[in-house]
Amino acid sequence: MITLIAKWYVKEGKHAAAVAALQALASEVLSTEPETLMYLVHTPDASHASLPPPTDTEVLFVEGYASMEAFLAHLNGPAFTNFVKQHGDLFVYATGTTAGGEAASIPFVEVEFLHRRAGFVREQAAGAEL
Repeated sequence: MITLIAKWYVKEGKHAAAVAALQALASEVLSTEPETLMYLVHTPDASHASLPPPTDTEVLFVEGYASMEAFLAHLNGPAFTNFVKQHGDLFVYATGTTAGGEAASIPFVEVEFLHRRAGFVREQAAGAEL
């Protein structure tokens, strides 16, 4: 399984709209991408002590895919690309170039691919309410 964490940043004043859009994205990924095995979207819980203190501008994705091909299918597929087109303005942007050298503006994202070394996911976690 390909597992990663990704962090996006919501623009000030756009938190509620971003959360609603991300909930819709997660539902669409669930219904259209069977090779996406895990797609969890989190925002910081400021009610628990943490250092550094979190802000409501952070969004953390925890994702799992059956293969690298499944990850690339998600990244280039209609659910994600349409989300960025429709809701990308809710997030802090980065400017760069595509592999072909064209200018590109996309939401700024920090991505880290992970190797699972130990642990588990209990079955009831899959059905946990938001």
